[in-house]
Amino acid sequence: MKEKVQAPELRFPGFTDDWELRKLGELGSVAMNRRIFKDQTSENEEVPFFKIGTFGSKPDAFISRELF
Repeated sequence: MKEKVQAPELRFPGFTDDWELRKLGELGSVAMNRRIFKDQTSENEEVPFFKIGTFGSKPDAFISRELF
């Protein structure tokens, strides 16, 4: 049986703590599964839109409540 690793071999700068096991639902929830095009997003709408690169951090795009 494989031993549980508490810290990765490679680290991003600024990360020093042990790993925490989290479920995706603890970080956020997926509320839609339809495609959103870049021209449908803006920097100042109501609903944060997370892309793969921004999930778990601050969103850099937003969509309207109507589109949501």
